[in-house]
Parts: sequence; C-alpha cells; structure tokens
Amino acid sequence: AKAKVPAKLKGNPKWWDLPPSKAMPGAKTNLNQQLWQLVIAHAQQGVVEFLDRAIAAVPKDIPTSAVFFPKANLVSAQAVDPRLQPWHRFKQVYEWTPMLYSACGNTDCILEDLTAVIKQSEGISSICPVIAGYWGQTLNDRPPLEVQLKSIYQAFPKLQCTSTFAYSWLDPELDRKRRICR
Repeated sequence: AKAKVPAKLKGNPKWWDLPPSKAMPGAKTNLNQQLWQLVIAHAQQGVVEFLDRAIAAVPKDIPTSAVFFPKANLVSAQAVDPRLQPWHRFKQVYEWTPMLYSACGNTDCILEDLTAVIKQSEGISSICPVIAGYWGQTLNDRPPLEVQLKSIYQAFPKLQCTSTFAYSWLDPELDRKRRICR
C-alpha cells in the first residue's frame, strides 16, 4: 500500500517552504520530491545550528560574523549548491560578510549579489562585503578593485565597510614564488 502524504501539513514545517522541486535525481513521485526537500532542509538546519552554537560560546561583547557566498543558499529544481550556506538564516551574528566574487566583465553581478544580501539583512547590524581583484587591473573578467568599490558605494552609500581577499587566491603561482626563501 502507498503511504498517503497530506496535501498541506498543519503549520507548514520549515522544509515545506523551500522552492518546489520539479525534477530531482531519481524522483518518481511527489513523495520523493518532498523527501528530497526534507533532506536538504535538514542539512541546512545543521549548518545554522552549528553556527548558532559557535556564536553562543563567544562572549556577548565580542561581535561575530558569518562569511558566505551570496548564491550558496540556492536550491533549484535540479540540485542544491554544494556549499550549502543558508546565510539568509544566519540571524544570530552581528555582521554578514558576503564574498562578492562574481565575475561578469563589469560590476552588475557584484551589485546583484550584494542587493540580494541586503534585502535579506533585517536584524543584521552590519554588512561588510569582501571583493577580489587588483588595483588598476582587470583580471579574469573581474573589474579593478577601485571600480568595484566605486560601484558598491554609489549603489549603497550607507555601507560602512568592505574588505578584499588575499591576492594569493587570484595568483597562486606568484604567491608560491614569494614564499620560497633562497
């Protein structure tokens, strides 16, 4: 006999609100889709609980931060981002630190990512995005740092900080060479 799944559960559980999955790997029934959503929600909840427990161990007078990729919380009809960072649920931290590493030849994708983060930031005291690149130089379809900064602060003048990621990420060979002592 087939198990009957209620059309609507009383007080919809959190996993119910994930984007509907139209076609997942191996899905044969609606029940399989619902189970897939439950598995993903459970995995995401583990990340949130881990972060919340870590924050609880920090003295209240020390601000906490969570670093994440803006698109790492997405669940699509076919898959889940393997980074599994449900940052939109990181509400116990003082500061969100989104890594704005998108590269599209201009700053549109960076601003799109930051806009998505800001729209979800209710209750978060500070947002300090991290950008990547070089000053005065376009690299791998990524505008120079000064262009990124200008764009970010024009779009979000109330933003109080930004940060840059280590250049070793952008040029690992040069980083290896500079670490060698001769």
